Amino acid sequence: MNQKIQAERQFVLEESGRHNELGREKNYNWIRTSITIPTPSLILLVGLEGNSLPKSCILTVATLSSIVAMTLTVLIGLVALHSEAKSHVLARDKLRAEWDQHGDLSKVSELVELPLYMRAALVVFPYMVSFSLLCISALGIIKVISNKSW
Repeated sequence: MNQKIQAERQFVLEESGRHNELGREKNYNWIRTSITIPTPSLILLVGLEGNSLPKSCILTVATLSSIVAMTLTVLIGLVALHSEAKSHVLARDKLRAEWDQHGDLSKVSELVELPLYMRAALVVFPYMVSFSLLCISALGIIKVISNKSW
């Protein structure tokens, strides 16, 4: 009976590890994809808006909000992506330290703690993507409304 419980426990641990790795992979793929949305928009917005001054205060605020939101989104996304590599380095260092101290890796957990700013970037990034898309959409709507002669 004890052997059966240990086999089931091992299976659960392996499956949870596999699902954890798949989830991490999908999350970082989503971050990579999401960074590609505001980056070209930011380049176009800065390039096209640099030649003309906005016609109203609201349009100026919307333009600046869009530029700031997209810039922050890209920067936070890059920090979030860096956490992927950093987590592997921290896990490697943890394994080496455990091996150097005890010569045994059987008690090492795979969990490593990322620095606070990286954990924060992983949490904030999805909200920043949504916020930057809302800002750029609002800018487009304001431009259409301000150029329309009713």
